[in-house]
Amino acid sequence: MTLRTDEDGRPVLVKRAETGPAAVRLRREAGALELAAGVGAVELVELADERDGGVRLVTAWVGGGSLATARLQPERLARVARALAMDLAALHARGLVHGRVAPDHVLLDGDRPVLCGFSACRLPGEAEGPSAEDDVAALLALLDVALGDHRGDAADRLRAVVAAGAGGGAVAVADRLAAPPPGRRPPPPREPRRAPGPRPPRRRTERRPPVGALLAAGAGAVVLLVLAASLWRGNGTPPREPPPSTTTAPTCPVPPAPAADLDGDGCQEPVRVRGAVVAAGDHRWAVGDQGDVAAVGDWDCDGRATAAVVRAATGQVWVYDAWATAGRTVTAQPGPEAPGATAARAVAAPEGCDRLEVTTPGGGRRVLDLR
Repeated sequence: MTLRTDEDGRPVLVKRAETGPAAVRLRREAGALELAAGVGAVELVELADERDGGVRLVTAWVGGGSLATARLQPERLARVARALAMDLAALHARGLVHGRVAPDHVLLDGDRPVLCGFSACRLPGEAEGPSAEDDVAALLALLDVALGDHRGDAADRLRAVVAAGAGGGAVAVADRLAAPPPGRRPPPPREPRRAPGPRPPRRRTERRPPVGALLAAGAGAVVLLVLAASLWRGNGTPPREPPPSTTTAPTCPVPPAPAADLDGDGCQEPVRVRGAVVAAGDHRWAVGDQGDVAAVGDWDCDGRATAAVVRAATGQVWVYDAWATAGRTVTAQPGPEAPGATAARAVAAPEGCDRLEVTTPGGGRRVLDLR
């Protein structure tokens, strides 16, 4: 097993095995990773035969360590454990059982858990092997060990989840991990989006750079977490908005395509979208999991472009109404479904905002209204 860089310059992990049982295990692991694409598992880059009859398995490198070495505070541990439970629920729904949910097989990409070590899995249609209940029990055991001797309300709530057992499966465990503390009311429901209307005149304000962010997602909701330390540059104070001007608004520079107005100042910024990663300037957001497809557009006619992501595993479309800022979490809301979508992009609508155009496996196209 070696670490190297691929043709794109990204680090990858290479496993090699000679003929025999080791090669069989690598092929089995590759099949599991292919089935688990987009659901919290390491990305399968390549499975290839070697000239000597052996097998080479290449996966993306996850550089955040594993739960075997990490020492997480209870609040962060709860987020990681819930995401892991949701990922296990999605794997089980596909008929795949991991079989070795252990600390050294749970890698960390920020607060996003990434499963590896699928060689002992049970594949769909197999009669023998580990069960979904085994995965859930292993998750609770892992959570109990990771808690260690932590004390406090957050640690006590996690111990209560462990004590409740695996009843209801991975989804029920995820729900218990997400339950608010006793005595705390759940947040009020979101107000419905306002009806679209004509865009108001925009005033030119000082440009603000976007903030890099990272997505931690399970099979359910998609959550955007801030990665940068601060939104504002300089002394930490937001720049004041200049008073309205009666003169002609300054002309915006014309950026190369693709471009979008991310900060709502009336000018577009160059935007790069690759898979489920959005980049603008020196900042990046991962708005989905491996295999998901994303697009950036002004979906609700408010003059500010945000991300939409199509979850490859389910076809569910998730829509953000903002970008993450320092210390603030942004949660995507579910939109329509686009089963089997292989690509997505924003297309202009007559009323001045954007629609999401998705490409289907047969090459057809569908246009979705995300308002």
